[in-house]
Amino acid sequence: QTCALPIWPLLQPNVAPGFLTPPPGTPPAPAPQTPGTNVPSAPAPAPIANFDGLDYATWGGGHPPDTNGDVGPVYFIQAINQSVGIFRKSDGVRVAAFSLNTLMAQGSFGNLCDTDNFGDPVVLYDSFEDRWIITDFAFTRTGSNINNPPGSFQCFAVSKSGDPVSGGWNFFSVNTTGGLGDYPKFGIWPDGLYMSANMFSFVGSAYQSPRVYAFNKAQMYAGASNVQYVTFDGPVADFTLLPANARLQAGTPPAGSPNYFVSTWQFLNAVTVYKFHVDWDRISNSSFTGPATPLAATSWPNASVANAPSLGGNNLDVLQIRAMAQNQYTNIGGVESLWSVHTVRRGNTSGFAAPRFYQIDVTGGTVAPNLPQAATFDPDGANVMHRFMPSLAVNRAGDMALGYSTSSSTTKPAIQYAGRLASDPVNTFSQGEQLLFQGTGTQLGNCGGSTCTRWGDYTSMTLDPDGCTFWYTNEYYAVDGLNYQTRIGSFAYPSCTPVTTGSLSGTVTDVANNPVSGVTVALGSRVTTTDVNGQYAFANLSSGTYQKETARRSGYVSGTAADLVITDGSTTTQNFTLAAAPTSGCFTDTAQTDFATGVATNCDLATSPGDVALDKSPVLDQQNGSL
Repeated sequence: QTCALPIWPLLQPNVAPGFLTPPPGTPPAPAPQTPGTNVPSAPAPAPIANFDGLDYATWGGGHPPDTNGDVGPVYFIQAINQSVGIFRKSDGVRVAAFSLNTLMAQGSFGNLCDTDNFGDPVVLYDSFEDRWIITDFAFTRTGSNINNPPGSFQCFAVSKSGDPVSGGWNFFSVNTTGGLGDYPKFGIWPDGLYMSANMFSFVGSAYQSPRVYAFNKAQMYAGASNVQYVTFDGPVADFTLLPANARLQAGTPPAGSPNYFVSTWQFLNAVTVYKFHVDWDRISNSSFTGPATPLAATSWPNASVANAPSLGGNNLDVLQIRAMAQNQYTNIGGVESLWSVHTVRRGNTSGFAAPRFYQIDVTGGTVAPNLPQAATFDPDGANVMHRFMPSLAVNRAGDMALGYSTSSSTTKPAIQYAGRLASDPVNTFSQGEQLLFQGTGTQLGNCGGSTCTRWGDYTSMTLDPDGCTFWYTNEYYAVDGLNYQTRIGSFAYPSCTPVTTGSLSGTVTDVANNPVSGVTVALGSRVTTTDVNGQYAFANLSSGTYQKETARRSGYVSGTAADLVITDGSTTTQNFTLAAAPTSGCFTDTAQTDFATGVATNCDLATSPGDVALDKSPVLDQQNGSL
């Protein structure tokens, strides 16, 4: 029987609040080595777009920048500590930029999200709903301790439409009760927004456990004053769980699929996979289960990864072992997969930093016992270049893009990428290293009272709504010092055929084939109403499969359609026939359901559920005060 090999000695996190450092440890005895990948015959395609993002001097709020972003139909939105920039994809023009405090203050939260946004920002584009999410955490400190009360908050800005420039925003926040929710990571799923965080104590920054959240994104998009969310604490032995992030163009999860969380923390030849199922109608039915431990055919060297040197500057933190965003979900040809990456040593226990990727089979909701792919990208086959801070994405054809930083004692840090096609032999890369941008400086000097080694803490590779173009953002330096720059670029494989948009329309009638007007038709968060002829339409929908459409009107039994396929330049027709609702002289008691679907306010259901009591105060209906 093949078993998962634990990291030994177990690499434990050593973390200061808000500023993660790699786990310490000296190299133990070597583990079985990972065979080197093939040497690609040619570089990946050259960049299409290639322009500067935000910089430290004008927009930064500390080191490292936490560079990330996402891409929509018109804009690329980038976030760094502690600002946001909105860039037009067609020409790279920055059309807007603002601090996170300026953005979040519009929410009038009445908590630290109004004034003390601290960092770890994340940008997501929901390709199923054409909405944007920008999020970061907020807290204050005295020395190295987090002030509690009020503790730490996760702050959310959610666009009211697909237009992030002039469409307006809704706002929401959650207090990460019991500790600081550090290094938060997110994933879009059809039924919600999923989040993970590493929890640390407010005083002394002791590691507690990973924590996961699910938020009712439909309520967030609707601007609800109270948003449902579910949270669980994961096992303390694990660290940095990444939620699955789905893209419409790379395949829609089947209805009812749980979100999958992946960690690379515990084993040399396996990953841990958890399932988060949420039931918004009955919150108590939600569950977080696992882990499953699918095995790889190879393992990575059991040694902490050395920082990367840089020519003329500081050594750079490679942020080893932990899974790096994103954990992308794909559903291609009925095969469901998760794709994740992290930084390990190449070759053996003296090897330089190198990205290692995994494909995890979750078809039909079952985590397969063996990993289809697990390989370390090692194009040099020797200790030549340090490659770190990776991020990957997969297009609609199943091709993968891998972006990362490079550095060595003889080179300045650069931004590079490589990849593989779906037709490549497993665990190989036919698309060799391609330069996005070569820095002409490096990080040099002190920050936070010591040598500034922090780099990253993450980068972002993401998929365009055309289903083929990859967008990547990362940091670099133009001159030696501490004024980091960032870069945004894109590329695509010629073998991938882009998709555009289509439309959905139909007619709603009664059982006698009479048109029914005033029916509310909903496609996710998109809502329209039938006209006098019973007709409705949704235009400019991204091509792909949408899980559900509903038609509702008072006096009729609601109609539902599933798995609606929108194709390029075409109109999909979905008609509804609504039967009259049966008449009844009796009221339906919905008290229990209303309570189950309610949102807890000013009470902690997670820590002390037994202390929640329903109010049974007498209600005065009538009174005669004078006889």
